[in-house]
Amino acid sequence: MSEPILITTGEASGDLIASHLVKKLMELVPDLSFFGVGGEKLKEQGVELLFGVDNLAIIGFGGVLKAIPDFLRIRKTIVKEAEKRGTRLVIMVDCPDFNLRIARKLKKIGCKIVYYISPQVWVWRGWRIKKIQKYIDLNIPILPFEEEYFKKRGVENTKFVGHPFIDIVKPGLSREEFIAKHGLPERFWGILPGSRRREISRILPVMLDAFKILTDRIPGLYGVIPVAPGLDKGFVDSYISENTNNVKTIRGFAHEVQAYSEFGIVTSGSATLESAILSLPMAAVYITDFLTWHVARRLLKVSHVSLVNLVSGQETIPELLQKELTPTKLADTILEYFENEGKLEDMKAGLKSVREQLGDSGAVKRAAELIVRQFSLNQFSR
Repeated sequence: MSEPILITTGEASGDLIASHLVKKLMELVPDLSFFGVGGEKLKEQGVELLFGVDNLAIIGFGGVLKAIPDFLRIRKTIVKEAEKRGTRLVIMVDCPDFNLRIARKLKKIGCKIVYYISPQVWVWRGWRIKKIQKYIDLNIPILPFEEEYFKKRGVENTKFVGHPFIDIVKPGLSREEFIAKHGLPERFWGILPGSRRREISRILPVMLDAFKILTDRIPGLYGVIPVAPGLDKGFVDSYISENTNNVKTIRGFAHEVQAYSEFGIVTSGSATLESAILSLPMAAVYITDFLTWHVARRLLKVSHVSLVNLVSGQETIPELLQKELTPTKLADTILEYFENEGKLEDMKAGLKSVREQLGDSGAVKRAAELIVRQFSLNQFSR
C-alpha cells in the first residue's frame, strides 16, 4: 500500500525546492506517491500534476482578486482529490496566497499539513500567523532567524533545518563548458527578470534600457538572460530590440549565469539569494502594480525588500523599487560600484556573510527526515 501525499507550490523556485524534497522523501520511503500543484521539476520526480504553476502565477492584490474564480475551482478539485485518495499528509511549499487559502478545507477532511518555506509574516501580513497556528502541524522555515520568530509567537511546531539553496543552487556545467555551449564571451553580465510574465513585462524593459546606458560606459559589455523553465522564450525575446547585439537569451542555465557573470541585475525574490550563494555582485530591482505597492508600503515591517538584505540586516546590495527604478537611476547606481573598487569588495564580503548565515549543506535531507519521523512515513517503506 502506498501513501498518497499532496504537494502544492506556485512558482519556479518553489517547484525546484519541492522537487528536491520529493526526491529525498522517496529515497527514505520508496513506497510514497505524490500528486498536486507544481511545475516541470516536480513532474520530473514523478509527481502527478493536477494543475501547473502557471495556474497560480498571480502577482499582487489586483491579480488575486481577478483570479478568485480560478482559485475556488482549483481548491475544490484539490480537496476533492485529497479526500478521494485518502490523503493524510499535505506538504505546502511557499505560495501562501494559495496555500493558506486551501489549508482550512484540507484540515476539515483530516489532513496533517507541513509548511516548507514558511510565509514571511515578519515582513508583512502578520495576521497570517493565526492561520499557521491553527492549520499547520509542522512549520519548516528556511531563514535562520525565523525559528525563534515563530516560536515566540506561539508556533511551537517550528524547526529550522537550513536553507535548501545551499544544496540546490550550483552550476551543472563548468565555466568553460557553459561559455562554449552558448557561444559567450569570457566576460558577461547576468540579467534575471523573474519567471512570471506579468513580472517580466514590467521589469525587463527597464533592465534592458539601463543595460544600454551601461553599454556606452563599459566597453565590451555583454548580457545573458536565462529564461525560466516553463516560460515562453519568444515572450522574453520580444523585449529585445533587433538592434541589440550584446544581449542573448538562453533556455535555463540560471545557476551558470549567476555563478559566472561579472555582475547581475536581478529581480527581487529568491533569485537574489541564489545569486548571493553563488557570489554574484548585483543590484536588486522590482516593480509591482499600483494597488499592491500602495497597500504593501503601509504594511511592510522591514526596511529592506530583497532577501539578501533581509538576511544580512543591512543594505548589502542596492535595491531599486517602483518609481525609483528608472533606467538612468539603475545604471548610475551600478556604476558607483565599478567606479569605487572598495564599495564592490564590501558587497562581495557581505554576500559571503549571507551565505554563511544560511546554514550547512544537507538541509533538504534534514527536512525530509523530520517529515518522515513526525508523520511515521517509514511504516510505508518496503
